[in-house]
Amino acid sequence: CTQAEAQGLYCATLHSSLAQLREFGRPVVLMLGSSSATTQQVVLTGIGADAVQLQVGARSLRVAIAELSRYWYGDCVLLWHPATPPVAELRPGMRGPAVRALRTQLLQATGAASGTSATSTLFDAGLSQLVEDFQRAHHLNVDGVAGLETQLILDGVVAAPGSPILQSLTAAPAATTG
Repeated sequence: CTQAEAQGLYCATLHSSLAQLREFGRPVVLMLGSSSATTQQVVLTGIGADAVQLQVGARSLRVAIAELSRYWYGDCVLLWHPATPPVAELRPGMRGPAVRALRTQLLQATGAASGTSATSTLFDAGLSQLVEDFQRAHHLNVDGVAGLETQLILDGVVAAPGSPILQSLTAAPAATTG
């Protein structure tokens, strides 16, 4: 994470699920455990209905989700270039460039019209409603507060061109790691 932050990336250490990682839409480093109590890091680059694509060093492997679940217990690290660092929870009543960026991203993601100008820096009732609608649409806790998960998913939805994204895998026989 120290190296990532030196490159302007935010390092989010999470305890997650594959469903949530699918919503984030970004490659993520999975921490795989084994019976020998060692941890191996692999990069999740794609996900499908029954298999995932992993990058292990220079090798790319397609692994059945059932096989992955034997070694992955939810711990992962997501590297992210936030719209306005540092990442902070955004709430009604707040002001600033991060609030303006949140509004712009939400309007872009939803195609919604807002009663307040997209350049407004105030987290008002209209922005809170946009956040709630987005949270509802993405199966998040609906509280009108743009926390880490809301911001991560929003960033994945409005990914800048050239941003790494999680690939959607088509059905194919999955290889096991054995």
